Amino acid sequence: VVCSPSSTLETRNEAEVFAKRLSSEVYSTIGEALELAQDFDRISVFRGIYKEQITLSRAVIICCWSSSNSLQDSDLCADDEDYIEWQMFKGERPSDLWTSAHHYVEVIHSGDAVLSSRSRGARVEGISFSHSGGNAAGRGREGPRCAEVVSGELTVIGCCFRSEIGSAFMAADGASAILRQCRLQESGRCGLICVSASRASCQSCLLANNSLNGCDVQSGSMAVLRR
Repeated sequence: VVCSPSSTLETRNEAEVFAKRLSSEVYSTIGEALELAQDFDRISVFRGIYKEQITLSRAVIICCWSSSNSLQDSDLCADDEDYIEWQMFKGERPSDLWTSAHHYVEVIHSGDAVLSSRSRGARVEGISFSHSGGNAAGRGREGPRCAEVVSGELTVIGCCFRSEIGSAFMAADGASAILRQCRLQESGRCGLICVSASRASCQSCLLANNSLNGCDVQSGSMAVLRR
C-alpha cells in the first residue's frame, strides 16, 4: 500500500486501515514499495501526487485505489469483471471509467522517462504520468518520453501519459507494450513511438493533441491500433 505524505489526513487514514486489513505496510513512495515487491505482488496506490521515477523490473501490478470506485471497500483494479459490471449497473459506460473513477494518482518526473519497464508481465492501471525535460536534441530511440518499455512486456490499462517536450509512450529494443483505454496526449512529439523492432498494441486508446504524429513506427517495429 502506497500513500503520499502530501495526501490528506482522510486519505492517509484510509490507507492505514486498508494496509492493516492486508497485514501490509504503508509506504510513502511507489519506488519504496517496488524495492520490496516480488513477482505477482499488487501495489495499491492511494490518491495523491508522487514526484518520482518508476522502474519496473518484476512482474508486479501497480493499481490506483480509491474508495469511490470500490465495492465493499475492496481493492478492485480496472480490468476486474465485477468492477466493470458494477460501474455499468450504476449507468456508467466503460469508456467513462478513465475520466471519472481513475486518475486520482499522478506521477511526475523531469529528465528520464517517468515510467520505465524492463519486466516481463508487469501491469499498471489507472494512473496519470506527466513528464518534463529530457534530451531535447535526441531523436528516435534517444528522444525524450514520458514512459518506455525497453525489455519484456508491459500491460497498461486506463492510464494517461503526457510529455512536455517528448513523446507520450515509447516501445523500444524488441519489447512489447499492450495499452488498453489509455490516453497518450498533449505531448511535444508523438503520442506513441515504436523503435528498434518493438511491438505495441493499442485498444480503445486516445492519441490526440500531440505536436507530431499520433503514432510513429520505425526500424522494423509494429503497432496495431484498434477501436
